[in-house]
Amino acid sequence: MIPRAPNILAGDMLDSAERIAGLLDGMTKENFLADENAAVQDAVSYRLVVIGEAAASLLAKCPDFCLAHPEVPWKSARAMRNFVVHDYMSVDPERLWETAAVSVPELILLLRALDARSAARTGISTEQ
Repeated sequence: MIPRAPNILAGDMLDSAERIAGLLDGMTKENFLADENAAVQDAVSYRLVVIGEAAASLLAKCPDFCLAHPEVPWKSARAMRNFVVHDYMSVDPERLWETAAVSVPELILLLRALDARSAARTGISTEQ
């Protein structure tokens, strides 16, 4: 397997965070917690695992990148991934909601700022 560059892994985190935001767009906490939205809860869980897996890879393989961007909660993202994967029977939908509705939007802002700084250094536009 070809190692992924730090900006690609951070981009994976941003992509998953934005997908979570899209899933929650227009959804209330009560809607999210409803039994008929178990598929949305599962999708949020999966995307949190992707975010945490990318963060874990960065922490393990690119620690200098993480140290250079201490504002991003790399270790918290990894910890959430570990919780969802290893303690899946204990995952509380309310905790998923709080993470998705509060922490993920904050993460999006941090990762977008990181992406913009990276684009400014390289001269590559992030606009599509």
